[in-house]
Amino acid sequence: MFNKRCCITADKRIVLNTDYKSEYNVYGSKICINTIVGMNGSGKSSILEMIYRIINNFSSLLVRDTRRGAAYPLFFIDGLWASLYYVIDNGVKTQLACISCQGHDVSLDIDGEKVFPFYLHGAARTWSQSDIAEHWDKLFYTIVTNYSVQSFISTDFENEECFKIGGKGKAQLKEGNQWMSSLFNKNDGYLVPIVLNPYRDNKGNMNAEVERRLTTNRLLSILIFFKEHKIEFIEGYKLQDIRYECDINSVVDKYVGSVNEDLEDSIKLRVWGFSKVVKRQGTYAFEIIKRFGLQGLNYSNNLIERAAAYLVYKVLSVARNYPTYSSFEISKGPLLFDEQVSPQDKNRLLEMVDNIIKDRSHITLKIRQTRRFLQRYNPDKCGNVDLLGSFSFYEYQKALGDSVNAGGLTTIMEQIPPSFFVPTILFDKIEKGEALKQAVPITKMSSGERQFLYNFSTIIYHMRNLLSIQDSRRVRYRAIHLVFDEVEICFHPEYQRKFVNSLLSVLKKTRLITNCSVQITIATHSPFILSDVPQDNILYLEDGHDVSSRMTVNPFGANINDVLQQSFFLENGFVGEFAQNKINSLVNYLKTEINIDEWSPESAKYFIENVVGEPIIKNLLRELLTDKGWSYEKDFNY
Repeated sequence: MFNKRCCITADKRIVLNTDYKSEYNVYGSKICINTIVGMNGSGKSSILEMIYRIINNFSSLLVRDTRRGAAYPLFFIDGLWASLYYVIDNGVKTQLACISCQGHDVSLDIDGEKVFPFYLHGAARTWSQSDIAEHWDKLFYTIVTNYSVQSFISTDFENEECFKIGGKGKAQLKEGNQWMSSLFNKNDGYLVPIVLNPYRDNKGNMNAEVERRLTTNRLLSILIFFKEHKIEFIEGYKLQDIRYECDINSVVDKYVGSVNEDLEDSIKLRVWGFSKVVKRQGTYAFEIIKRFGLQGLNYSNNLIERAAAYLVYKVLSVARNYPTYSSFEISKGPLLFDEQVSPQDKNRLLEMVDNIIKDRSHITLKIRQTRRFLQRYNPDKCGNVDLLGSFSFYEYQKALGDSVNAGGLTTIMEQIPPSFFVPTILFDKIEKGEALKQAVPITKMSSGERQFLYNFSTIIYHMRNLLSIQDSRRVRYRAIHLVFDEVEICFHPEYQRKFVNSLLSVLKKTRLITNCSVQITIATHSPFILSDVPQDNILYLEDGHDVSSRMTVNPFGANINDVLQQSFFLENGFVGEFAQNKINSLVNYLKTEINIDEWSPESAKYFIENVVGEPIIKNLLRELLTDKGWSYEKDFNY
């Protein structure tokens, strides 16, 4: 049990705790924080990985008949017998939900009633997206962050037998399938309800440069939002500027990236001729640009031409990658841009563009940014701003005739330049209330400061994307589970001490919790984090067993030493092992007649006076030295 919302009856049933009152939640009505603590090997990560397995198996059957073009197929883990209970509370009605994985039978149960029953083998009801969307408020989305280099290594799970899931009840047991890899490669518009961060390849490796680039892009609108609202995002730093450089050839690289190496040159020639293609009536590019109302632009301008090429690329990619647009799929994707649209495909293409124009979700964000650029950019009215060179975000807005909108994140995100402009974030370092003269790029920040930015930008990014989905026919998660495993990695104790408060502050100030509820689970070794969590919200583990009933010290607001001793099972005290052994060795030397080679009267006296830091221990050792017969007054003037 992670908290007191549920209890276990005498006959081993899990039920709602009728004695629990919502006002007992110290974090407010829409947020709850739980922690898991224990020594290394106690089972913290094992519990979290079991949750991921349950979600994986449930999801693999839930979406088995849904086309997920850009995602790896999910694999059903064989031999999983586990259930995950959680509470649904909309403020009016409280329900007990359970995702049950009993071998090959999986279901979502609400108050004991099966809402989604699934069977690995044999005919079962096929659930459409509209069917799923009808009951999706009973599910939650899990966002996981774990930056430990020893975590999420796919080969660690390769001995788990998995079924490859096909449609219409087909499932085939295959060796070598790694279910964890599929969860890292699931670009499906947040259909499968879990995302693991940061991204890792099949061997569990993180690409630090890719992670830095992703974090930079995710931070753009967040930092602007906080600056315009005069809110501190990271202590000691203030956004100074965001500088951009135009990478005009990256658009060509997008098209080239989808073909074999021997076709690269021909694709480059085709894309470089985009200004002619977009004027050729009947091509995919022409029809898309026309539907967006952009056919009257000056496509001889290099920047406008590449922006239009990028817009077409994104439109044709959406149909290939996202289940929402699967009915509009066009086999060749972006490579069709310069081909003629057949009469039977034209209506489908135009309908898809119309849907994209109306879609305000994360799926179409880059399209909206690019369309806005094309609608507003006039090279003759940009003044001294050269968008082909280096410019700031605020110069970009000026060039497009805008002013900063201090509204929500969504508005600011749409004002960000398209992704063929490469950003560099510059901070002012604040010391004693004043900014230092030299700006600090994100690459020069400390590892702990960057880790802070990575964690928070990841959470805000995914939550914002989830909440951007408004279409009632699509999956709309409004219950979000945030998991921080080993969250204190790279964090100075002061960052650990402030982590919970900073997280709550960011969620509230970005208004992300206005339309959703958030459950936060933290697996930690930090007493500072634990001191922000009430006793009832802590799961204590020892050798895989729940030992919470043994804990008598409530860590919320408690002395850190007391928290360390009880909550982290430090039975041997708080002194480093080497120092402890060294002091014990000296005690043995002073209390017995045993001759210990490492000690002499002179070295013992020096060690006590110049090395030992704790005054109580120092005085006790002095007393032992005096009892030995040596004169402190004579030798040390003490």
